[in-house]
Amino acid sequence: MRLQIEKGFARVFYDSLLCVAIYILAVSLPAPPFMDQTSFTGALRFLVLAPIGLILAHDGLSLELGKTKKAWLCIPILFIAFGNMISLLLSGGFNAPDSNEMTKAVLFTLGTATVEEIVFRVGLIGALQHTSWKKADILVSSLIFGLCHALGILAGGAILPSLAQAGYTFLLGLLVGVAFKVGGILPAIGIHFFFNFLQNDLYLGMGGGKWDIPFFAWNIGCFLVAAAVAFLLYWKKLRKN
Repeated sequence: MRLQIEKGFARVFYDSLLCVAIYILAVSLPAPPFMDQTSFTGALRFLVLAPIGLILAHDGLSLELGKTKKAWLCIPILFIAFGNMISLLLSGGFNAPDSNEMTKAVLFTLGTATVEEIVFRVGLIGALQHTSWKKADILVSSLIFGLCHALGILAGGAILPSLAQAGYTFLLGLLVGVAFKVGGILPAIGIHFFFNFLQNDLYLGMGGGKWDIPFFAWNIGCFLVAAAVAFLLYWKKLRKN
């Protein structure tokens, strides 16, 4: 039993270290001259994280979390997102003159939400089931999830915005972690996508970041809306049961 727990902690450590390394790589490499940095960082992170994430998630998918049924539906989503990321890299990103920006942005958001849920919820929460921390699996996975989103500091990013991003990403991790444990991978992806869509595609995309609402306040609002949607979904499910 002790050996199994030690192996479980080793797996969590190596999985977490690999995720941190991938995020550092993505934020550290400069974009080529023909491409904007946001598109390049996101596409690179996805293309490296997706195949590794499927490997990390293998144990999680085989665990009786009971909530991994229909997880195979993630595969076509990843294929579509993979094609979109390659298209972004070849076309010059979101700022390309002939870019169908909104379509690419939505697919970008969906791909990012899917691969991060596979890695941080299925993979990491799955690995934590083999440790003595399994009762704190959502908290631990959310902390690592938040940490990975603060690594822009290492690439010269502003400290306060990076820490703020880590904070609301941690809160999002708690929300989708509960969604995953209660309903499975697909609700977790859906809530993650919904939050990112409101945050990035609407505010920074359609709004151009120029709406008369502070970005921090917008993020809090997005989280509250996502939490309300999750609550309504699961309240309805609880009433049925």
